[in-house]
Amino acid sequence: MNTIVVSGASRRFGLMVAERYLKLGWQVIALSRQSSAELDTLVAQGVLWIACDYEDKGSVLKALGQIEQRVKSIQLLVHNASYFAVDSTDFDAWDQLERFNRVHVQAPALMNYQLQPLLTNLDQPGLIVHLSDIFADRPRAAHARYCSSKAALENLTKSLALKWAPGIRVNSIQPGPVKFLPSHSEADKARVLAETPLGYEAGFEPLLKALDYLVDNQFVTGCSLKVDGGRSIA
Repeated sequence: MNTIVVSGASRRFGLMVAERYLKLGWQVIALSRQSSAELDTLVAQGVLWIACDYEDKGSVLKALGQIEQRVKSIQLLVHNASYFAVDSTDFDAWDQLERFNRVHVQAPALMNYQLQPLLTNLDQPGLIVHLSDIFADRPRAAHARYCSSKAALENLTKSLALKWAPGIRVNSIQPGPVKFLPSHSEADKARVLAETPLGYEAGFEPLLKALDYLVDNQFVTGCSLKVDGGRSIA
């Protein structure tokens, strides 16, 4: 049985990934700080939930130990956990940047390195997918700290793709405005869609299709796949 480990799995895209791969017959290990009613439903159907806070090294190491106790190989590792915020105007740049880096760089890197033996397979390479952002390449002034951490995640993608080939493939998906947050106002939505050539909120299905492509195409590594309705070129 194939095994997927997905972080940020209690809601939104991470939850959809867990549900999708459960239906495909995979063993699903779902990581999140807390569970949710929706994730609890999947747990009742066979998903294994492990509490994991990507901001806390001890929590990540504890989750890694539980994963290593339960499986002998991993075919797919999806880093979906994310932290998003506007740059703070207070004197806490160090603390905020550290939080971005822990979630987007340090925790994924720690998990990648420790799970490398379980992912390595010369016949059918394991796959690591980082959920990045189109603004890793096209940063926004108000989100400099967030964007810089996602840029570091993009570099990690390419560096590890080189380092671990051919036994592991490493790629990223760069979402654009696929699904707005509840905090987005109607004015925010209108502005973003006006900047997007395809001009509509697509939902998470295009991201699932992007993940399917990366899983199915064994000749792709070091790739940053934009799923943004064209916003990155507008």
